[in-house]
Amino acid sequence: MPFEYELDAKGNLKQVEFADEDMHSVLSLLNSLIVNYYLRSRVSTSVSMFYIYELPLPELTAVQKKKLADFAAKLLKNPRDVKERAALEITSHRHIHFRRRRIQS
Repeated sequence: MPFEYELDAKGNLKQVEFADEDMHSVLSLLNSLIVNYYLRSRVSTSVSMFYIYELPLPELTAVQKKKLADFAAKLLKNPRDVKERAALEITSHRHIHFRRRRIQS
């Protein structure tokens, strides 16, 4: 299970587990064809964390996170399900495209 770190009220570093829904929604965006294309257009040989930090990923609402997490969970159960893969690509494209339009306006 991946972790994130935050400071508590006393300034101590605390390790907190990511929720499955958060992890699945981020992974579904990172595994999308849109992000794949975006990274390949900027990288010549290998991807470093710098490129990941610079990704223009949208801030998702709770509903968007839930929808992406549900798609990712379905794909994890049956990775060869072409219908679910296509639905996930369309959904992630809409979220990324919406974010780009909002930034450019």
